[in-house]
Amino acid sequence: MKNIYNKGNTGPLIASIIIILVLLVSGIYAMKERPLKVETPVVDSEIEALSTQGTSTEIYDIEKDLNETNLNDLNSDINSVDSEL
Repeated sequence: MKNIYNKGNTGPLIASIIIILVLLVSGIYAMKERPLKVETPVVDSEIEALSTQGTSTEIYDIEKDLNETNLNDLNSDINSVDSEL
């Protein structure tokens, strides 16, 4: 009676399974060892002032919020970005 299994094909299959398992285990290990990146939010007085603006849609309230917003240093940030590039 002939053997229906070809013994030559099991080696590469077992090697592939071992390689996949090693990659999975090393990936899990790398994910556990990587520190979590916690970004601290930058709280600027101008940003804080923007969050206290009103939500009214009345023209007077919008004008008041616009007048209270400091837009003087707007170009300084753009110039610093340009110089970095």
